[in-house]
Formats: sequence, structure tokens, C-alpha cells
Amino acid sequence: MEYGHVARHPAAGFLSGAAGAGGTPFCFAVIASHDTVTLIDAGFSAPFHQRRLSEKHGGGRWITPVRAVARLGIPAGAVATIVLTHKHFDHAGAVADFPRAEVVLQRAEVERHRQAMTDPERFAPELRATDPDLLETLKRCRVRLVDGAGAAGPVRLHPAPDTHTPGSQYAVLDTADGPLVFAGDNVSVYRNIEGDGQRQPPVPIGSLTGPVQNWLTLAAELTAAAGGDTRRVIPFHDDAVWSRYPAVAFPDKLRVAALTPATPLPEDHAL
Repeated sequence: MEYGHVARHPAAGFLSGAAGAGGTPFCFAVIASHDTVTLIDAGFSAPFHQRRLSEKHGGGRWITPVRAVARLGIPAGAVATIVLTHKHFDHAGAVADFPRAEVVLQRAEVERHRQAMTDPERFAPELRATDPDLLETLKRCRVRLVDGAGAAGPVRLHPAPDTHTPGSQYAVLDTADGPLVFAGDNVSVYRNIEGDGQRQPPVPIGSLTGPVQNWLTLAAELTAAAGGDTRRVIPFHDDAVWSRYPAVAFPDKLRVAALTPATPLPEDHAL
């Protein structure tokens, strides 16, 4: 589900050493099964961030995540679980907008953030792209901290420590068509996991907290979790999603893609 888009985001933000800039979506995933709705990440709704990113990246279009899920006929109060892959504002900023949801993240993500706040200058990389009031926001939510592997709603959780963030995690959804893997910004774009062409190695993400070796090990783990099919590792910042999966665009040009054949799409502007 796309809740925002900017015109010219630097490629280096997602791909180590890359040049140039291009159109970039901001997304999260919606899993609706029977009477349960789970979000993988939650986006952000703060007008400050909308204005800031639009000015910084050549213009943007935005809706709140609550409005985004409403486009699927899902009210905010129906969201039961939010799995946070990591704490950055564009993934975690809107958690309090879903008042009945249990927010699930790795304990290490919160503890390392709390430690970093005691010495912001020393731990600046761990605070990058994180709202300074994150801990206060989480106090307004029903939070469950996970230590390592676990489960939340319909997904399996796997820790990815000291990669994009100190306490990153990824989520795996088993479907009739095979697993879907949601890695947060540990796979921001397909090139991270697929490399620059056939038989090419992965291209590390643009922002790492830990050593690149940690991320390279994780990239292999993510590919294995997807059954070897990198198309099933879903990036949240790659416009290629809309061509790899059936998708529709709304009048404001924001889009939603169906990741399984059984997923209905709104009847609007099919791509």
C-alpha cells in the first residue's frame, strides 16, 4: 500500500554507492485474513515530514496511512497488529493512529534506542531517521517486545540485528503461492537483493548500523526465506512493485498492489 511518493529521492539512500535520483514510493503492507488485519510497518502521518520530504526530494504526494487502509474498506480500529520491521519514522510514525493495534517489534530496537538517547552525539547513526519522540509515541500504544524469533498475527518474525538498525526484524507470510518476505529497509529496492543483473551479487543498502558482512549474510537468509524467488521479497521503496504485481492507481496516483492471486484489488485505474 503506497501512502506517499516523492519525485527525486537519491538512489544512494537505498543502494550503497549509487548515483542519480528517481521517483520513490513510501509503502507498508496490509494483510487481511478473515476477521484479522495486520500491518507490516505503518508509515507516517505527520504534516511536518510530508512537507520536509516534498521540499527535499522535488515534490511529493501524500495521504495518511489511516486513509490509505480506508481505501481498502478497512477502518483504523480494525487493525489488530502492527509489525514494525524497524523504528524509522517512515515505517513507525503512524502507529498511534491505529488505536486498537498491538505493536510488535524487537526488544533490542527499543533498548538500543533508549541507550542512544543518553548520548545522542556518540550514537548518532542509531538515531538517524528516527522521530525523537519515538519512546513517547510507543507509550500511547499497546506494545509487545520480541526477543529473537517469534510470531505476530499471521506472520513469522525473524531478528536481523545490527543491519539497517540495531534491532531490525523481518516478517514472513506463508501463502498458498509461497512465502512473502517483508524485510523493511533491509531490502529497500529489488536491486539490493537481486544485484545489478543476472548472476550479480546483492547491492548493500545505503544505510547500515552494523558491518556490511551482517547485511550480506542477511541477504542470503532473506532469499532462502523467499524460497529462492527474490520477487517474493517485497521492497517498500521500489516503483517496480507496480509492474511485478497486479496494481491499481487511485486518482491521486498513489497505488496498491495485490501480492497474491487471491487478493482483490479496488476497481480503479488498473495498471
